Amino acid sequence: MTMGGEPTDLPTDVELVPLHASQAYLLAVESHLVELVGRPAFLLHDKETGTCDLVVSDLICALHDGLDVKGMVVAAVMRSCFDNAIPFRIWWTGGDDSARNQVNNVREVKGLAAALEALLSGDGVLAL
Repeated sequence: MTMGGEPTDLPTDVELVPLHASQAYLLAVESHLVELVGRPAFLLHDKETGTCDLVVSDLICALHDGLDVKGMVVAAVMRSCFDNAIPFRIWWTGGDDSARNQVNNVREVKGLAAALEALLSGDGVLAL
């Protein structure tokens, strides 16, 4: 999950890492993401993996199991982004490293319910 800005009310389970200090594949797209939003871009870090894999995979699993996800960490981050007009992107490659730069299906969403539905459908999420 990348964000074009810094939400002020992040849960303590996660942190923001500037894209230039994160994964190489994100460094490769940093200038494009910064250009799109006109401000610094960040990676949501789960404080364990160097990525947001844990919080996003937990969300994906919960969505597939039909569980209520509104209290999950990444859902709180998404709500904060919507509340603070911070664009974010989530793409879920399911562990396939070659798919990281091949995301073609992205949907613009304006709220949490639409973002969760897009993730469940496999379309990825672009929130603006």
